[in-house]
Amino acid sequence: MKRLYALIVLCFVMFVLQACQEPTKEDVIEDLDQKQQELRSYHAEVMMEISTGENAQVYDIDLSYMVDDFYRVVMKNDQSEEDQVILKNEEGVFVLTPALDKQFRFQSDWPDNFSQPYLYASLIEDVLTDEQAVFENEEDRFRFSVQTNYKQNDQLASQDIYFDKKTLAPLSVHVYDKTDQEVVNVTFNSFSEGIEFEADYFERELDESLDMHDSDQAEESLGEIDVHYPMNTLGAELIEETWFDDEDRHRVMLRYSGANDFTLVQELKEPDANTSHVMASSGDVVFLENQEGVLTDQSLTFSNSGVDYYLSSETLNPIEMVQVVESMQPSMQK
Repeated sequence: MKRLYALIVLCFVMFVLQACQEPTKEDVIEDLDQKQQELRSYHAEVMMEISTGENAQVYDIDLSYMVDDFYRVVMKNDQSEEDQVILKNEEGVFVLTPALDKQFRFQSDWPDNFSQPYLYASLIEDVLTDEQAVFENEEDRFRFSVQTNYKQNDQLASQDIYFDKKTLAPLSVHVYDKTDQEVVNVTFNSFSEGIEFEADYFERELDESLDMHDSDQAEESLGEIDVHYPMNTLGAELIEETWFDDEDRHRVMLRYSGANDFTLVQELKEPDANTSHVMASSGDVVFLENQEGVLTDQSLTFSNSGVDYYLSSETLNPIEMVQVVESMQPSMQK
C-alpha cells in the first residue's frame, strides 16, 4: 500500500513539474511554425516609426490578411496627405494611391522576398530561418533577436521581435543598424485572428471607397513642377536637364554621368477623371522616407504629391538607388 501511495505521489510531482516547466527556444519556434501554417486570417492595427533621416516618419497601418497570401495594407503617413495601399490578390501585387487614382501593378514575390517588420508571417519566417536566433523568455512575452533580410538597405542588420506568451500574437519589433541604433520601431496596437472578410475585400475596386480628390481639385493643383535634385549623386554630375511641357503634363529629365550614370525623370500630369492610371512593372515594394516605391535591379519608381518619379541606372545597385532618391531636395536647395 505504501509503495502504491509513493508511486501516486511521484507521478503527481512529475506532472506538476512538467506543467511548470518553461518552454524552450525550440518549443516556441515549433509553435510559431505551426501557428503560421494554421493561420487563416487576421486584422491588425500597427504603428511604425522609421528614423533613417533627420526626421522620423510615422506610419499608421491598417493591415488585413487572408489565407492564400491575400493582403490589404493601408498606410497613412503623418507627413503626407495621400494614403497608399499595398494590395495582393490573385491578380498580382499593387501599390495604389487612391487620391490620385493611380496604380502600380507588378510581378513580385512580395512579401516573401525580404523582411517586412509589420507582417506576422515575415516575422515568423525571420525567426525560423535564423539558426543563430537568441531567445529570451520574459514575464509575459517571448523575445527573439534575429538577423534581418533587407536587400534595399544593408544598414538594417538585426531586430528584436516580441510575441505574446499566451497567444504568440506579435507585440512589437525593433530594428537596429550596424551600430545597434534603433532605426525602425513597430508596435501592434491590435491583432485579431479568424476575421471574416467580405468577398470583394481584397479586390482593387474596393479601394475606390478611400479618400479621393475630385477632378476640379486635381485640375487646380496642376502647376509648375517643383524639380527635386539629389544631393547624394555617388560621384555623378548633372550633365543635361531637359524639359517637356504641354497642356496636360510637365516633365523634366535629369541625366547624370561620372563615377555612376543614371537618369531621373519627374512628371506632373493632369488626372483624367475617367481613366485609372495603371502602370505595369516588376520589382519589390520599398519604404522611402515618406512614401512607398517599386524597386527593381535597374530602376526605382514612386509618386509623391502628385508627381511621378522614375530613376533608372545600369551602374547603381538597388541600395544606391534608394540613397540617391532619399537625398532629393527641391530646386531652391540645389
